[in-house]
This record gives sequence, structure tokens and C-alpha cells, in this order.
Amino acid sequence: MAKTKVHGEYLQDSVVRFTAKAGENITKGQPVYISGISGELPVVSLADADDTAKMPAFGLAEATVSTNAEVEVTSFGTLAGLDTSSYSLGDILYVDTTAGALTNNPSGLEATKLQNIGIVQRVHAANGSIKVGGAGRTNAVPNLDDGDIFIGDSNNKAISSSLATEIESYLDGGTSTPTFGAMNANGAITLGNNGYWIGNATHGYRFNNSTDTLNLVVIKDNGNVGINTGSPSTPLHIKSDSEHQLKIEATAAAGASMQLYSAGTYAYTVYENSSANFRVGAYGGSSFVIRDQGNTSDRLTINSSGNVGIGTTSPSTNLSIFNSSATWNQYATLRLATENEGTYYGEVSFHRGTSNDTDRGLVFNLGGTERMRILNTGDISIGSSGTVYKNISASQSPTLSIDGTFPAINFKDDSGTAAFYGINGTRMYLGGNASTVDLLFYLNDAPVTKITDAGIVSTNCSTNYKGVHIHGSQAPCISFAKATADETSPEWRIGVSGYDGADLAISVGSTTGDRVRIDPNGRLLAGVENVAPRAGTTNVGNEAIQSYGPIISGAFQGSYTGGLHCIRDWFVYAGPPTNTGAYLHIKTDLPNSTVNSSYTMSLFKYRAYAYGGGGNVAEGILGWHNWSGGYYNVGIVNYNSSWALVQSSYTSSDNYVVLVAYLAASYCHLAIDWDQWGGYAFRNAKVVATTQTSSATGAY
Repeated sequence: MAKTKVHGEYLQDSVVRFTAKAGENITKGQPVYISGISGELPVVSLADADDTAKMPAFGLAEATVSTNAEVEVTSFGTLAGLDTSSYSLGDILYVDTTAGALTNNPSGLEATKLQNIGIVQRVHAANGSIKVGGAGRTNAVPNLDDGDIFIGDSNNKAISSSLATEIESYLDGGTSTPTFGAMNANGAITLGNNGYWIGNATHGYRFNNSTDTLNLVVIKDNGNVGINTGSPSTPLHIKSDSEHQLKIEATAAAGASMQLYSAGTYAYTVYENSSANFRVGAYGGSSFVIRDQGNTSDRLTINSSGNVGIGTTSPSTNLSIFNSSATWNQYATLRLATENEGTYYGEVSFHRGTSNDTDRGLVFNLGGTERMRILNTGDISIGSSGTVYKNISASQSPTLSIDGTFPAINFKDDSGTAAFYGINGTRMYLGGNASTVDLLFYLNDAPVTKITDAGIVSTNCSTNYKGVHIHGSQAPCISFAKATADETSPEWRIGVSGYDGADLAISVGSTTGDRVRIDPNGRLLAGVENVAPRAGTTNVGNEAIQSYGPIISGAFQGSYTGGLHCIRDWFVYAGPPTNTGAYLHIKTDLPNSTVNSSYTMSLFKYRAYAYGGGGNVAEGILGWHNWSGGYYNVGIVNYNSSWALVQSSYTSSDNYVVLVAYLAASYCHLAIDWDQWGGYAFRNAKVVATTQTSSATGAY
């Protein structure tokens, strides 16, 4: 039959087809939709049932082509040469939810487009055929019998069913709950199989059981809701014989709570948190009140400042207890008790007065017996109740009066012994006897401090010295320390030395720690602990000053004045018997390098004596100016020609000054003084290591 074209379509061999341009790669037999136009040719792409933009399909591709190639599309008629082996003869084929696929079992939700595109005409793996039809349209809704509806089943397929049957199914336990815009009923509505129903109450509605006896929930026309009562008298009325009538349960850690509003304003919160703490909170400056409703009286008030009032609604202090009775002999009382409130208790009360203001005051009561009363006049009564005021009167001068032949205040320990007394005529004392004219302080019945009428202070001593005298068996002293919160500042002490109990010592720290000692002969020793000043080195007076370390002295005159730059006995050395003919290397911590030098012009004076070899004495002088790692203007003088005590200095591998001395014989004793030029800053350098070798260099 001749090819007939009608707006791009033509009829040939009883098949309606049209020529199009492929918008993507297309395989023979795939459903396509019109996705655009190119010139006068429509552009086709793969149809997809769950994408509304790619539906409806306009036919099946007659050939496999690539993008932009021409392709013939069958929109009505038989398309042969297909693989239909997965279908059965007569299967209706639909556009699948997979782009370009066909299915005989359409799936998807209600949004999926359902399009019948053909029917299987022959089943074969290579020469199967499909009768194409229904191109370019979506399915119409079929007719339904009266009272039937289309409804989706568990396979997401549309089925027809009775409306009444399906509503009953949902109400009896369907998978979803129907929603009705409105429902009118003249009688009761029964719910479920247990006989519960919703019906009309007198001017309201109620939810009830099948026997009509429980009144599960009643809603009156005034809005009151009753639970287990048909006559709710409040907006929510709950009637129950169980322990708990209302339960509020929270699933979050914040806890369960209930908010109370007054005239639309948030006033109170009652809540319980996850720690099982129950709290009632007032909001916005309100007070929390516990009220006796029967007597219309507020019994306890906690205001917004945290003040607690008992008997008052306006507490002005942390705790206010108010007795509002306007008669005499009234009390406002606070009771404190343990174990048995009627036996072991004490009370503090304010007494209005028995019949007038004479005995108005603060009363202290123990076990029902008054022990002390402070009157509004300031007088104090101690003892049983009455008007005997034990000679203590704030209105008198002096404020505290103690009368008697021998007036005193007694302080006793638990055994009743070790009493301390106080007054004798115009003198006051602690301890002693009435004839003593001194102020005595006793400890364990022994006088520890005495202040005489002459103003002399003695501690642990019966002899009166001038000024302050401290006596004791455990190194008595006076201590000084700066006041600090943790009391960690160094404590200095001046007193008898704890080492020999005879010398005067200045010490520091928690141990004895003598820093300076002076013996009874006036000899002074500084710089060492637990060493007594030496004696017997002179027959003219006593050795005045002794130092355990070097002595820095020598104030300069001339162009550079002031400062102490001369160190006596800077280094002292006692050698072993193995130092015969050895070189002593004396390493210091005085830097000497091109990048870090402590510049000095130094003079070192060596003095030595060697016992070995019959005994020998040597002296010498070493002088140099160290600058940028070198020694300049070096001068060495040895006064003993047979013993070259002073040797040249050198710099250690880690850039420190090393002095060298030659030890000619065994048991050598060596001392070095160090004088520094006053034009440079004083160098605080010391000897850090010594060693003996057979060479004058290279030890460090």
C-alpha cells in the first residue's frame, strides 16, 4: 500500500507510524514520548510511567538507533520481530516505571501514570509481535456499580468494592483511619466490638460503656468535662476510687510539668524532673502560698525574694514567724528538736509580754524550761523564768557587772578542774591568787606569760627582765612572716639556735635552717647550717666574722666607683695523694664565645701548698680580658721558678672558661681569689666541675 503522510504520520500495511528524531539511544520495541521538535521532525525519548513529564507514550520504536538518528515509531498496528518470551499470549502491556520498559503487571502509587500501550499478539524470543494501540492517551476511569468505589489493595492495585464494606473494614482495624468532614447521628454511635458508644447526655454528650453505667467521659453544654461522673461541676471533674486520679507522664528528660495561668498570665509551674525532684515555681514576681481554705487563711508564703513567712503574707526576712493575736502573753516560737519532739527540743520565742512590756523580749527555752531571756531594754536574765536578772544590764555602766567578794569569770574543762580567775580590786589577772599584782596567763596550772605592773613581759620565766623576755626548752624565738591566705610565705625566726641551745640564730623555713649564728663570745658565722663559729685562732679578742663560703668585698675608687667586684677564696681545692705532676682543670659557668660572652677583665690570684716531695709553696697571678671568645692581653706570673702553678686558660667545647693549675706534688691545697674590673658588670660565675689530667688542655 502506498505511503500516506498526514502531518508527519503515514499509513502503510495497515500500520500507522511516524518518522521522528531520537533524543537519546533507543532500542527497538521501547515506548517513546514526544520530548521536543527538530525542524519539522518530532524528537522522541524513552517514556517513564512515574514521571509525568515523560508521559504519555506515542508508540513503540521500530528500530534500534542512536541519539539524533531518524527512527520510525508505530503508534497503531502490529510491530513484529520482538522478544516477547517473558509474556503470555494476550497479556496487556503497559508503560513501565523504568524508562523505556514495558510491563504486564503495572505497579507504583497513585501518582504513577497507567497507560495501556498494546497487547501480546505472538510469543517468541525473536519473532514475537505486539499489537500497538492506545498511543497518546491516559486511561479513563471505568464505570462503577451504584455504591462501589475503586480502592487500592495491599498490592497497590485498584479494585472495585462496596463503600460500606470498605468503611466497616477500616473502622474494625484497617491500616488507616478515615476522616469525615461531618457526621450526623440521631442515636448512639457504637465503637468496636466491646459495646462502647457515643450518645446524647442531658444537654451534652457522653462516652459510655455498653451497660450505660460508667459515664466514662461526659461533656456538658457549659464545657465542663467529667470523667467517671455525669455531673461535672468544674471545667475538669475527675471521680475515682484509685490512688491516683490524674497522671501526667513525660517522655523527655526535662520532666513532667503543669502550668497554671491567671487571667491569661503565666503564674505557676508544678513539675518533676528526671532526678525525681518535685518543684512548685511562681513566675513573674508571684509568691508561693499554702492556704487553709476552710479558715480562709494563708499559712505559709514564699515570696519572689525567697523570704519565707509563717503566719504572714509579706515576710521581710529570710524567715518570718508571725502570731497575729492582738492580746498579751502571746509567743511567736521556733522549735528545734531531735529524736522525740516532746522531749529533746529547744525553742527560741518572741514574747509579747505577760501583761505589759516589762518582760517583753526574746526567750530561750530548753525542754520546756526557760534558760535565758533578753529583754527589750537590753537586760539579760539567765536561769529559770522570773524577774531575777543575773546582774547583767546593758543600761548600767559598765555593761557587764559581776558582784561578789571575789568576782570572777570561771572557765573550766570537762572535768571541772583547771579554773582561771579574773578580778581583784583594780587589777585583772588570769590565774594566780588574789594578792598577785601582775597580769598572769596560765596554761595547765603553770604560768606561761606575765606582765608586771612595771610593764615587763616575761614568757616561761619567773625572773623579770627589762622589755620582753622569752624562755623555753625548745629553742625559744620570735618569728616573722608575711600574712598570706595560705600561710606559705617564708617564716624568719630570731632566737636561740636549735642546734646547741646557746647561740643566737637567724633561721628560715620549716626546719631549723640557721642562716646566721652568733656565739656568746660575739663570733659571727654565716652561710651554713649546724656549724658553730670557730674559736682559738687569735689571742686578741674573738674571731669576729666567719664565712662558710667566698667573701665579696672591695668597693672601687677612681673612674669606676661603687660595687663589690673582688671575691676572696672564690675557689678552694684540697687534692688527693694522686695529684703529683697533674693538671687541675677548673671549669666555670662563665660564657666565652663569639655570640655569648660575659666580658670581664679578670685577675686570678693562685695560692698553693703541696705536702708531697718534702713540701713546697707556690703563688701566681693570671690576668686576661676575654672578648668574643678569645683571651686578650694575657699575663701569667709564677713566683716559684720550680713550680709553674698558674697555667693558660682555655675555652671548653661548650664555650665556657676553663682555668688550669699545675699540681706539682701530692696532697696539694689550692685557693684562688678573683678580682673583676669595675668597668664591667659583676659576673656571678662559679666553678661547676673539676678534673685532673696529664695535659694542660682539652679536658672539657
